[in-house]
Amino acid sequence: MKTLLYRILLALGVAGSVAFAASASAQTVTVAPSTTTCSATGGTITFTVTLSYTGAPSALGFSVVAPSNWTFGAAGGANPADVAPGAGDTGELDFAWITIPASPVSFTFTVNYPASLAGNQDFKAPTGIFRINGVATQTILPDVLLSSAAGTSRLVNISTRAQVGTGANILIPGFVISGSGTETLLIRADGPSLTQFGVTGVLAQPSLSVTNQSTGNTIATNTGWGTSSNAAQIASVATQVGAFALTSGSADSAVIVNLPAGAYTVQMSGVNNTTGIALAEVYEVSSSGTRLVNISTRAQVGTGGGIIIAGFVVSGSGSEQLLVRGDGPSLAQFGVTGSLAQPSLSVINQSSGATIASNTVWGTNTNPAQITNIGTSVGAFSLATGSADSAVVVDLVAGAYTAQVAGVNSTTGVALAEVYEAPTGP
Repeated sequence: MKTLLYRILLALGVAGSVAFAASASAQTVTVAPSTTTCSATGGTITFTVTLSYTGAPSALGFSVVAPSNWTFGAAGGANPADVAPGAGDTGELDFAWITIPASPVSFTFTVNYPASLAGNQDFKAPTGIFRINGVATQTILPDVLLSSAAGTSRLVNISTRAQVGTGANILIPGFVISGSGTETLLIRADGPSLTQFGVTGVLAQPSLSVTNQSTGNTIATNTGWGTSSNAAQIASVATQVGAFALTSGSADSAVIVNLPAGAYTVQMSGVNNTTGIALAEVYEVSSSGTRLVNISTRAQVGTGGGIIIAGFVVSGSGSEQLLVRGDGPSLAQFGVTGSLAQPSLSVINQSSGATIASNTVWGTNTNPAQITNIGTSVGAFSLATGSADSAVVVDLVAGAYTAQVAGVNSTTGVALAEVYEAPTGP
């Protein structure tokens, strides 16, 4: 691929070393990364490039040198190049058009970077190559510098309030821990204690279990938090992390666990197949090289107080980019019956009550490609083109938020609420 582009450049008469120069007056190039800060855990960055020209070009190309250990992902956008790098390519990344689109020519490409980067990451000499009316020129931009000094924002608390049914309709929140080391978590299943907040129809006696998704092993279980041998520790840790107090002797459930990186589920059901509204909570107590990066909850979506309300807390400095989804129709591919036909998704700031983002039908967003790319990078299953599932990408500062999933026109059914920490976020 690089040999082919080099021959094109030779034909242009512009191959070889060219000193840093200002943009040509009639030709311009812009390069915009999706973020200027790299995550400490690694990730993907999308670059949007626009080449503008006047006249009738006979050749058009673009080149940039990626930092060491960065690899090319994929190209796309409105005008993808006919000649582009292959997945996994490193170093110089070259693009060329055989059939030249009308100006402005806009395309995107993704690059993947590893964890634990140090110092600025330098994308060297972004260059647009033009041959117009027989004259070859290069437009060279300054290097694009990305910072690897990531902010400290992170998910520290995730919770979901929903209707607990029976069988496949019990409340099943999932969460993912990334990194190395261990994460100490307080996990609770609240039912009776919700009445103090005016919630009616609560689950009278929740049963809680924590399971390792990869092995299927049950890590911890509880029914009646006060029956635990460490009830005093549970109460103390709840105060430490800012959770509301559980009434002494209540039938709410809770455990404290120490978990390595991996995927886990919290299963909440009613003792003797009872049903009602319950709250599943996961609090980060302490960590050593790990972090919470994803929460997902599958539950029955009702109406009024019976919709899914997934809560999460972002702490630290900087902002956190998150992919938030409300899945209904796409669950059918996993054999889920009675799914919510058309979910409506809203992300709300708990302190102000303001709606930050909302969506019904994910493909109607202005950024469906970004939603797809982030979903792929975090390992989320694909949403079918044109499906009625919902999704948004949000950049949030420290604070408490909820993601609410309801049915359009008060419809009901099984849905999945998901919150992913996007690798492109700081």
